[in-house]
Amino acid sequence: MIVSKLLGADGQKVLKDFAKQTKNADKNSTKTSMDPIKSNGINFNINLATKGFYLYITKY
Repeated sequence: MIVSKLLGADGQKVLKDFAKQTKNADKNSTKTSMDPIKSNGINFNINLATKGFYLYITKY
């Protein structure tokens, strides 16, 4: 994930956590957000929608 590396986060960790969360997601789930992914002071919040997903990146 190029954006995560530019911000100083560990790109491999972020992608690994994202893959783990999407793999464990229940297809019939009504949950619209995933657990935040945190890496090196960067917070990745992911919200799901029927047409795609939204990624919010903040620094804490």
